[in-house]
Amino acid sequence: MVAGGGACMLLSGLAGWGSLDRVVVPAFRSEGPFHEPCLPGFAFLVLGLGLAVAEKFPRVSQALALGAGLPAFISFVGSLYGVQPDFGIEPHLWIPLPVALPFFALFLGTLTARPDKGFVQIITDDGVGGLALRRLIPAAVLLPVGIGGLRLQAERLGFFDTAFGLTLFAVSNVVTFHFLICWNARSLFQLDARRKQAHAQLNKANRALKAVSECNLALVRASDERELLREICRAIVEYGGYRFAWIGLNGREGGRDMSPVVSRGSGEIFYRSQAIAELPSVWGQCPILETAQTGVSHFIQDIQSEPSCAVCRGRAADCGLSSLITFPLKVEEEVLGVLIIYEAKKSALDPEEIHLLRELMDDLAYGIKALRTKIAHHEAETLLRKREATLAKAQEIARLGSWEWDPVSDVLAWSDEVYRIFGVSPQEFFPSYRRFLELIHPDDRAKVIAAVDRTIEHGIPYRIEHRIVVPSGEVRIVLEQAEVTMDESGRPIRFFGTVMDITERKHLEQQLFQSQKMEALGQLAAGIAHDFNNTLQAILNYGQFVQEELPADSRSSEDLREVIKAAHRAGELSRQLLSFSRQTELSIVPLDPRLLVKEIVRLMQRTVPPSIAITHEAPENLPRIMGDVAHLHQVLLNLCVNAKDAMPEGGSLALAARPFVLSPDAARFRHNVNPGVYVMLSVRDTGEGIAPEDLPRIYEPFFTTKERGKGTGLGLATTYNIVRQHGGFIECESRQGEGTTFRVYLPAWEGDEPKIGEADQRSSLPGGSEQILVVDDQEPVRTLLQRTLEKLGYRVLVAEDGEQALAIFSERKELIDLVLLDLQMPRMDGLACCQAILRTRPDARVILSSGYYNSEIHETAMGYGVQAFLRKPYQMQELASQIRRVLNN
Repeated sequence: MVAGGGACMLLSGLAGWGSLDRVVVPAFRSEGPFHEPCLPGFAFLVLGLGLAVAEKFPRVSQALALGAGLPAFISFVGSLYGVQPDFGIEPHLWIPLPVALPFFALFLGTLTARPDKGFVQIITDDGVGGLALRRLIPAAVLLPVGIGGLRLQAERLGFFDTAFGLTLFAVSNVVTFHFLICWNARSLFQLDARRKQAHAQLNKANRALKAVSECNLALVRASDERELLREICRAIVEYGGYRFAWIGLNGREGGRDMSPVVSRGSGEIFYRSQAIAELPSVWGQCPILETAQTGVSHFIQDIQSEPSCAVCRGRAADCGLSSLITFPLKVEEEVLGVLIIYEAKKSALDPEEIHLLRELMDDLAYGIKALRTKIAHHEAETLLRKREATLAKAQEIARLGSWEWDPVSDVLAWSDEVYRIFGVSPQEFFPSYRRFLELIHPDDRAKVIAAVDRTIEHGIPYRIEHRIVVPSGEVRIVLEQAEVTMDESGRPIRFFGTVMDITERKHLEQQLFQSQKMEALGQLAAGIAHDFNNTLQAILNYGQFVQEELPADSRSSEDLREVIKAAHRAGELSRQLLSFSRQTELSIVPLDPRLLVKEIVRLMQRTVPPSIAITHEAPENLPRIMGDVAHLHQVLLNLCVNAKDAMPEGGSLALAARPFVLSPDAARFRHNVNPGVYVMLSVRDTGEGIAPEDLPRIYEPFFTTKERGKGTGLGLATTYNIVRQHGGFIECESRQGEGTTFRVYLPAWEGDEPKIGEADQRSSLPGGSEQILVVDDQEPVRTLLQRTLEKLGYRVLVAEDGEQALAIFSERKELIDLVLLDLQMPRMDGLACCQAILRTRPDARVILSSGYYNSEIHETAMGYGVQAFLRKPYQMQELASQIRRVLNN
């Protein structure tokens, strides 16, 4: 619309139509000087076009606005200088003042329609160009107009002519514009200085911000406190551009024992100096320690002029350090330590970067606190895991597991050891009370249910032993204990208990009970054998006396020989009892187990009926064993005879020998047996087998499964004890109707064979004339010995116990050449009497005799000074030989 109106005005002026209203309204015939000039029409046309393109083409719009504003400005200045506004000049080129003023305002509005673009953007910019334009344009407009008006008025008043006025006008403009340029240059210089200062501050803030950013990254990545502090110092120096930085942490006494931890920068010499290393004792109340104690920051603009830094001035100057700032690492009211930053210039830190660094310190303090908490939490978790692993290992070693049961929800939680005890996998077995009951032996299930129900009803703990059946079919014995927690209403809400595998312990207890029982029976057997041997001693020796007086071909002599044979058989029974009681001496020599097996096989082949097939197996590389040949023969013979008796209708008897390695874990299941290499001797038959209820009793003395009159019950008991005396063990496996297998395990031996001396064989009884004191509590034995020794030429004194013997020896100690002592006597036994005799006369000759013997008694007696030991019953030749040997020595 503006452009259209301007075009009409321009066309009216150019056509000479006069005022436009005369053309539009012909009846209007106003007379006067007003008619349409061309310049206003042109200006309106240009302004209209500028308004039309202001949005899309702001620069074109601003150029058009400038073109339209120039005529208005000319008309305004002309009116100001007194140019005739009534068309004194060319009427088509003049704009009246009333029109020029609003027109000029419209020009300014069009020009500033888009201040973000074009020429106006430069004016409104905050840069140097915008500032210069905003300062120069008003002066460039007002000063020339003002100076021109002053010159014109002075010329009109006649102060000077036109030529001088023009000269004055030119000079004044030059001076004015030079003043404006210099003033603007000064302003620009100041602006640039402030810009540089702001840029420097911005750089400082940026480096502080960069340091803060790197420190925050270090806080995120940190897993070690010292490494975190080292990264903080590195970021402050490398990214922040500071000269030197170090961090000190408080000890248990707060800031009073603060000590440096890490540092970075060109002040390492300063950091390592005594002034830093001995902060608490040297620096006194310096800013650093004050910050460590109070948590208040200190900013030292000049270290050299600061009184509190007097101690470190020299070292700071040597390192090029001029200013410092201290920041406390503070969490709530706790000061963890201090960060100290040094700069090479004085007053080098500005408030903005100090603010950023202070925020960094807050983050760092919380980071250290969080890291310590994290480390403490990690250490606690590690300790907890170690304790859990230790507990799990302890449970595994003790075969003790723990469990927890919620009877309301039937949620049952087991430890790993419980799974191992029950032989199930945690991945495949999900425990519950019902599934737990399924693993209990059917015969014990009711007992367990009753114990649990009683605990639920009365809230009392229970302790119960019961059997379980693992998925492999193995039966184990467990000890289960539990306690219950009740709620306020008395309802059980939580069971906590333990379960221990006591299968091995029960097995060991059974073996220990068996050993104790055998030991007790052995002591009984030893006592019986002692008295029995004394009786046999009398029978044998008196029988020999009678036999010497009877004709060799008489019927009485034949009968007496049978009596002596019976006595010898009774002596064998006595030795068997002593072997059972472990009171007899073993003649231990290296043995080849293959020969043992072959000898027993040859013996059994002559005694078993043809319906029993005998086989044997023994590899060539079988290790040797150390043992008593007679006793081991007795072991195998007892087992083979029992096997023969178990197969009355015939069958097969198999003997075998093979090496066997007993592991430490397997040795734990045997009482008092060491792990290592063994030789296994097995005797297997296909006979009737042994009933399961009889298996635990087969090694008991006098227990037999044979018919009455066909077994003594000492065979397996003696076998068991002989094997134990050899350091081995025996196992039995039997099924009724399928047969029985006995396995004897004897320790293997490798070493040099001992030298075995030849027995001293003499055809006649040696005698002598020395005096012998015979001590025995059995009157028949005393009489027998006295008669035997006197027959050999000796002079004999007798005593019925140790006290009487000691009294006799004290009276005749120089006349008695030898003392023959019985070991077991009332009031004072043989060892005590021997010890007393040897104290009275250290060179006395003493021989002990007893119905039983073991190495411990032998070593004790020899330690006292006894020269020989006789086992009852003994032959006269053995007695005479030992006495003569001792007297001769």
